[in-house]
Amino acid sequence: MAIISTLVCTTAGYLYPVYKSYKIFMYNPSESSKILVYWIVIGTYTMCQIITDKILFWFPFYNEMKAVFVLWLALPQTNGYQLIFDKFISNFLNKYEKQIDSGYETVLYLLKNKLIEVSQKLWVLIQERIFSNDIKKTKRLRSRNRTTTN
Repeated sequence: MAIISTLVCTTAGYLYPVYKSYKIFMYNPSESSKILVYWIVIGTYTMCQIITDKILFWFPFYNEMKAVFVLWLALPQTNGYQLIFDKFISNFLNKYEKQIDSGYETVLYLLKNKLIEVSQKLWVLIQERIFSNDIKKTKRLRSRNRTTTN
């Protein structure tokens, strides 16, 4: 049953909305805010699912409940995505926007510095390898020259 639930979640939650996004982008750009709200909600759901899957995997009919929830989110008749966005996500993001932006900037700064540090260490390692190989080659050449001259 998990295979069917996964198929439903993938098709209803991602495949159909991808196609719908394309249609809106191409033929009805004024509706793009609705599909953007959907992607915010499904992205949030996907991030939460990483945690809930590890905790609730044992719960009876867990996969089926996820499938029903994704259908409820995705079906245009239910507007589930809009309800979740209006009641939860929008309020949360409005309340914590400054902290999220600050945290994002901090993480970006730390990652940038770590990348610089790692790339510098890598450059030193590469230089050591290159020079080490050059020294070994020079020693071999000298050794060969000595043996040929003797």
